[in-house]
Amino acid sequence: MKKINIIVLLVLLCGFMFVFTSCEEEIDEVTIPERISELETDLNNGDYGSVYLNFHPDMPSYDSYKSESVINVGFLSDVYAPFNFGTPTVLGSSASGTFSHSLGGTGTYTATMKEDGSDNWKILSLSITIGTSTSTYAGKSK
Repeated sequence: MKKINIIVLLVLLCGFMFVFTSCEEEIDEVTIPERISELETDLNNGDYGSVYLNFHPDMPSYDSYKSESVINVGFLSDVYAPFNFGTPTVLGSSASGTFSHSLGGTGTYTATMKEDGSDNWKILSLSITIGTSTSTYAGKSK
């Protein structure tokens, strides 16, 4: 009889733990500086297929950025890798900092950010300027 009580107690305890731990949705909290760093890491790892995850779904034609060829252009083309996005200065929902790439290009970047859930910042638009040239990643018009 003791074994049955112990088994029943263990089953109830496991059920209780399952209900109160596995049903909670985990929400990533990513600060603006962390998001810029994640973008840099994805680009430098050559992970162009995942780069779009750093962008906000409200960005115009967000789905087009799921294609590696859409992001792998301009100053973010893999021929310029590796990239360095300097630590951003954050003002509200905007981030800016220095940018450089492997071929010696140096300039600045500006990112407009938007929350995707609570405290999960993603890029709504990104502009990189080197000299008089600017590459903008803000979605394509539909």
